[in-house]
Amino acid sequence: EYAFRISGVNLVVGSSGYHFDAYRIGGVHAGIGTDFLAVYGEADFTKHQMLFSGFVIDRSADQMAAFVAADLRIARGVWLTTKVDRFDPARGIPSDEFTRYTFGLELFPWPFIELRPQVRFAAEPAGVDNNSALIQLHAWF
Repeated sequence: EYAFRISGVNLVVGSSGYHFDAYRIGGVHAGIGTDFLAVYGEADFTKHQMLFSGFVIDRSADQMAAFVAADLRIARGVWLTTKVDRFDPARGIPSDEFTRYTFGLELFPWPFIELRPQVRFAAEPAGVDNNSALIQLHAWF
């Protein structure tokens, strides 16, 4: 990962990878940020699948996961946020992938506290209704 600053704009680019036997995973990410705008994206790909046991490799499918997130500060402690994430559990098999669109706010009412009220719309096969509303609470010290 490499982070740098150009004329008041923060930038980050990076990649990572892992290899075990016939299983491979790799990803790239990039972001840009200013005092009022942040945009970040990532894409990850696998060659084959590692099953839950951690040592068995399924050679029948490759996977892909990606997302892009953007935040816009509209007031001190209040950000509009949007995110698009996509997952394809078996690349090359039509109609098994899904995309989610998330819209909401990021609120920082007190130091070390973040509230995220959001709505999430899922674009999935016909007949699947997987939309949701959620509130996330992040607290750190």
